Formats: sequence, structure tokens, C-alpha cells
Amino acid sequence: MTVMAKAMRKAAPVGEKKMVKKSIGQKLKKNKKTGLHEARVGINVGKKRRPKDDQLGVAAGLDAKKGNRSKYQSPHAHLVALGTKPRFHKKSGKSVGSMPSNPFVRRAFMISNPPTFKTIRKWVAWGILEEARRARSGFNL
Repeated sequence: MTVMAKAMRKAAPVGEKKMVKKSIGQKLKKNKKTGLHEARVGINVGKKRRPKDDQLGVAAGLDAKKGNRSKYQSPHAHLVALGTKPRFHKKSGKSVGSMPSNPFVRRAFMISNPPTFKTIRKWVAWGILEEARRARSGFNL
């Protein structure tokens, strides 16, 4: 997970406040119903941190103390990654513009794929060996 998150941060486009890059995180949790471990890596995933006032843009009226944008988040990241078609106002028909796609998530996945799966294989093999050791010692679940 860490390898993939680092690759995503490296491939992420850097804006003025670097919010897309800062919002990339990771989370590992155990599913209560199935008992399986789930890993997530991506934008707006993982531990939420309070940004400093200067990172929010206090001049724009966003204040961390008041609870506005209380975490590093990037609600526009899907527009950056996937892009948009040409958009227009409904009433006036005036062009709002379009945004070209920047598939930084896909690039990061392709770059980090081999080391990530190598790590996964290592941990699965360790888990199997650990369970075999426990079974040999007579411990039953």
C-alpha cells in the first residue's frame, strides 16, 4: 500500500496548494462481516488531518477553526483525473470550458504494480507459513 500511495503522490499533478497530492492516503481495515482484511489507497482515503489556515485560503473565507474543509480533501480530483467534456451554461449557452484528462492514478498503478504485488505475495506466504506452524503446534481455531 505504501508503495502505491507514494507512486500516486509522485504522479499527482501539483496545483497551487497541492491539495490533490496531500489528499492521497491509505487505509487497512478488517471487514467485520467477512473477517477479511481490506486495503484502500487513493484520494480522500485514510487518516484525516486538519490543514493549517494558510493552506485553506483564509482570504477566501475558509477557516479551519469554524469547521470548513476540516480535512485535507480534494473534491475536484475526479475532474483532474478523468477530465470533462466541453461544458456550457444552461440558460445563456456560454462555454464554461473543458478539462483534459490526467490519468495519474492509472500511471501510478502501472508503476507500482510489480513491487506492490511482490509485497502482497510475501505477506500471504508468511501468513500461510504462520497458520501451518500454528496447526502443527496443535492450536485449532
